Amino acid sequence: MLLTVIEFVAFTVIVAVLSWYKTKDEDLSSKEGYFLAGRGLPGIVIAGSLMMTNLSAEQLVGTNGQAFSGSMSTMAWEATSGFALMVLAFVILPRFLRGGVATIPEFYKMRYDTFTMRMFSCMFLIAYVVTMLPTILYSGSVALAKIFNIQEIFGVSYFWAILLVCFSTGLIGMAYSVFGGLKAVAYSDTINGVGLIIGGFAVPILGIFALGNLAGGDGSFGDGLHYLLTATPDKMNAWAPPSSVAPYVPWPLLLTGMFVNNMFYWATNQSIIQRSLGGKNLAEAQKGAIWAGFFKCLDVFVIVLPGVIAYQLLTAQGSIDTSVGSAGDQAYPMLVMEVMPTLLMGFFAAVMFGAILSSFNSVLNSSSTIFALDIWQPVWEKNADADKTVKIGKYFGRFFWQCCLDC
Repeated sequence: MLLTVIEFVAFTVIVAVLSWYKTKDEDLSSKEGYFLAGRGLPGIVIAGSLMMTNLSAEQLVGTNGQAFSGSMSTMAWEATSGFALMVLAFVILPRFLRGGVATIPEFYKMRYDTFTMRMFSCMFLIAYVVTMLPTILYSGSVALAKIFNIQEIFGVSYFWAILLVCFSTGLIGMAYSVFGGLKAVAYSDTINGVGLIIGGFAVPILGIFALGNLAGGDGSFGDGLHYLLTATPDKMNAWAPPSSVAPYVPWPLLLTGMFVNNMFYWATNQSIIQRSLGGKNLAEAQKGAIWAGFFKCLDVFVIVLPGVIAYQLLTAQGSIDTSVGSAGDQAYPMLVMEVMPTLLMGFFAAVMFGAILSSFNSVLNSSSTIFALDIWQPVWEKNADADKTVKIGKYFGRFFWQCCLDC
C-alpha cells in the first residue's frame, strides 16, 4: 500500500508541476487569458483536453458497468461520437470562431435573443450542478475508495469513504480551475491523457492474459482472446434488437436520438466546446476536434471491452454477485484490483484521479465562464473591467464546488 501511495502522489505532483510550468507566464487577469487560455491552445492540447473532459471515471466505471450488465452494444456512444466531432470541426466551429464567442449561450444571443441566452445559461448551470459534477465525483470515488481500501484504513462506512474521496477530489479540482484558468485545465488534461493511454489500454490487455489462465491453457494472450470471443458470445454482440432496454442500446437508436445526443454533447456543451474556442486559430481548433474523433474510435478498448472481460473473469471466480444492483459499478474497480500488478497500482490510481479531475475542473471552469460572462456581467455590471469579471468567475467556482458537494 505504501508503494501505491508514493506512486500516486508522485505522478499527481508531476502533473501539477508541469501544468504550472506551462501556465506560469500566462496573463490570467484578462477574460481571454483566464476563460479561453489566451486563445492560444494548439490542436493536440485541444484534442487531449476534449478526450479527458469526456473520458472520466463515470466513463471508466459507468460505461464498463453497462457492458458488464449488458453487452458491447454500449459502444454505440463512442461510434457515433466521431461523426459528431466531424460536424463540429467543419460546420459548427467556423461559425463559433467567426463570431468570436466565448460561450455557447453567447452564440444563442447572436442567433436568437438575450432571453434565450439567459435561459440556456441557467439551464446549463443547473444541469452541471445537479447531474454532471456529482456523477463525476461519485463514480470516481467508487474506484479510488476501492483501490486505496479507504473503508479499512480509516475505519469508516462506505458512505463516509465515498464522501472523503469526493471532498478531496473536488478540492484539488477546484484549485486547478479557479487559480489556473482554462490553460492549466487543458494542459493537465493532456498530460493525464498520456497516462490514461498507458493505464487504460493495460487493463484489457492484462485482463485477456488473465482469461488465458482461466481457459486452462498456458495463459497466453491468444488463449485469453479465444476465451473472450467464445465464452459469452451474447456479451460480444454490439447489435442489440430494437426491443432492447437499458443497459443495452437498440440498434435503431444509432440512426435517431444517439446522433442528436452526441451533437448536443460535442457541439453545444460549454464544458466540451470551451477548449475549442480557446484554439490558436480555426485550423488548430479543427485539428483538435478531428484528433478527438479518431481517439473516440479507440475508446471501446478502454471503456467497453473491460466490462465484458470483468464479467467473464469475476463471475467465473465467483468474486462478484451479478444479482446485486450495484454490481456493474463495482466491476471495473474489481477488475483493476484483480489484474493490475501492485507495482503499477499507484500509477493507475493517479491516472484515474487525473481523469476525474479533468472532467471536474473542466465543468467547473465552464460554469464560472457562463456565470461571469453571460449572467453577472450583462445583468449587474455591464461596464465591469476584466480583472473584476475574472474575480467573480473565481468566486463563483468556489461557490459552485460547495454546491456540488452538498448535492
